[in-house]
Amino acid sequence: MRLLYLGGFDLPDNNAAAQRVISNAKVFRELGYEVKLMGLDKTPSVLEYAGFQCVNLKYPVSFKEWWEYVFTLNWYKKEIDSFRPSIVVAYNHPAVALKHIHKYCQKLDIKVLADCTEWYSPEGSFLRRLIKGWDVKKRMTKVHPGLEGIISISKYLQDYYTSKRVKSIQLPPLVDLEEEKWKVNESLAERGDIIKLIYAGSPGHKDWLDKVVSIVSVERFRDRVSMEVIGLDDNQFQSLYSYSEPVPGNIRFAGRLPHPEVIRRLKGSDFQIFIREDNLMTTAGFPTKFVESISAGVPVLTNLTSNLSDYLRDGANGFVLQNENENALRESIDRVLSLSREEIDAIRTSVNRSTFDYRRYVPKVSEFLSDI
Repeated sequence: MRLLYLGGFDLPDNNAAAQRVISNAKVFRELGYEVKLMGLDKTPSVLEYAGFQCVNLKYPVSFKEWWEYVFTLNWYKKEIDSFRPSIVVAYNHPAVALKHIHKYCQKLDIKVLADCTEWYSPEGSFLRRLIKGWDVKKRMTKVHPGLEGIISISKYLQDYYTSKRVKSIQLPPLVDLEEEKWKVNESLAERGDIIKLIYAGSPGHKDWLDKVVSIVSVERFRDRVSMEVIGLDDNQFQSLYSYSEPVPGNIRFAGRLPHPEVIRRLKGSDFQIFIREDNLMTTAGFPTKFVESISAGVPVLTNLTSNLSDYLRDGANGFVLQNENENALRESIDRVLSLSREEIDAIRTSVNRSTFDYRRYVPKVSEFLSDI
């Protein structure tokens, strides 16, 4: 049995999409599938990673290339013909191209599944918003329901596609706890009295990182709390949020870092903190930051978006932050920052790191594939 996993992810593990795909591929391999991964990069490449053949196709640049990628099956037809998978999994693929891929695969008796991780509102110019908005709506409401099945990242998406009478499985972002980057241990004894917060990700406009920085920056916290921001530097932060206040010394911006280094610094922190707006994008998605934090054994401070309420236990593996307004957010952060070192360490040691290990999801995926 063969499975071809394709989409706009940057192999081998250069973004959250690629990390999700690699973990999902390990589930399929456990079930006996030979898995081949096909992503996109500015520099085409073929490599082996985690025992998988990973192919980065050329990222479309010209108008002709974009047209072929978005509106035809040309980008993947040759590979489908040569690899002859029994299943194709398409990660957030453009609607029209995905429809052509499905129609072609039906002739070859190949099942097509969608790995659906988002439902967002496009940004940018009017023309870009118009085209992308049309594509997203068509993909989510017309093309996906016609496929053999949907891998949904959240309960919201699973419920949506179940209501459309298409087979769907809820699969949050997964990790492989046997990878070396998850085995690094940081000594709790070395933390001292400083509460170490971390934010690791690509915020865009979905995260209220500016509000968190403002709260943690107040003078009474500067000797008690430190915060590291990974994913952007201070200039990018100030530009993204039009942040004009000087950033004090207890906030440090580290920019982009290799993923193993991100995990190492995460493990050396007391809490990961992030706040998200409550909208369709955050309801339909699922924060990879939460998964990585729990898998690293680090409690999470966040508000309840997506179906985080299924996993976040207030006072046990993190704290629910109230974000009805800035005062409520400030008060809920104050509550955490008043904890003693002993209380923080007790919470940290109670985090169930195996919650999102891919091995726990193999039986569930096996049942799903049997149904399709």
